[in-house]
Amino acid sequence: MLQLTYKKFLSYYNESLEPQIRSTLSSAKQTLTNASAMLTKVKQFIPQATDKLTQAKNTLGTANHAIQKIQTEFPTLSAKIKELANKLRTLEEEADIAEIVQLLKNDVNAERDFFEEPIKLKEHRVFPIANYGTAMTPFYTVLSIWVGCLLLISLLSVNLHGDTPYSIREIYFGRLLTFATFSFIQTLIITIGDIFLVDGSIQAPAYFILFGLFISLVFVTVVYTLVAVFGNVGKALAIVMLVLQIAGSGGTYPVELLPRFFQLINPFLPFTYAIEMMREAVGGIIWSTVWMDLIFLLGFWFIFILFGFFLKKLLSEKMEHFMNKTRGLDIFH
Repeated sequence: MLQLTYKKFLSYYNESLEPQIRSTLSSAKQTLTNASAMLTKVKQFIPQATDKLTQAKNTLGTANHAIQKIQTEFPTLSAKIKELANKLRTLEEEADIAEIVQLLKNDVNAERDFFEEPIKLKEHRVFPIANYGTAMTPFYTVLSIWVGCLLLISLLSVNLHGDTPYSIREIYFGRLLTFATFSFIQTLIITIGDIFLVDGSIQAPAYFILFGLFISLVFVTVVYTLVAVFGNVGKALAIVMLVLQIAGSGGTYPVELLPRFFQLINPFLPFTYAIEMMREAVGGIIWSTVWMDLIFLLGFWFIFILFGFFLKKLLSEKMEHFMNKTRGLDIFH
């Protein structure tokens, strides 16, 4: 019976127990193999994990320092935020924020180009002038003619010395013709020099010369009459007129940009119409403008002719009497 029991146990061991033990051992071996592989992988990742932990530690340190700094500056920052919020509320009450935001969304370059050149002009010059020098030629030509008249007055005498058979009016007109002749010569030199020597690029050179001669006649009449009637005081008046006309005639700047005083006296200055007439010859003639300037200049000429004709005898005698009294003071010539 013992033998029978042993056989059953042996049969049970071979059939059931040994396969289970082998299976268990095989599973354990596989588990140990997997654990060994896992430990090997874990061992490989340990340096990387160490680096990550070190980086995390440094990051935490930096974050901790930043948090401490923010905590320190938080009251000031909070006050600024409140101030900005108040300003935004004020701005929202006074202006439309939506419009401001829309403006900020616009193309900055396009906005800049618009404000730099809001209107694109296609320029077509009807009366072109070559350069700045040509544009200034009328002013300096007129100025030269007036200065030439002043020089003539300084060099030549307006009266005849000693006994003469001619009346004061005859002397007035005779000397006027003499001064006008010299003034014409000076004006021819000035205008022809502008055309050929300075290369003024003048559109109507013949009219430029003719207008210059006419202006010369008007100017020499004005200056000569002042000196013939008032003597040395007339020379001072001619110089004062020159100064006022340089500033108030609009020869260098538009009349609208001048001070109010010069804007008021501008229509009463011979330079105003003389410069305008010469500009017509330089840039291109508009005859309606030329005739208007011609009428005004003739008016100046006529006024001073009448002034000399009727008042020279009366005023020149009084001025001569006055100068005779003052010569003893060694002040006047």
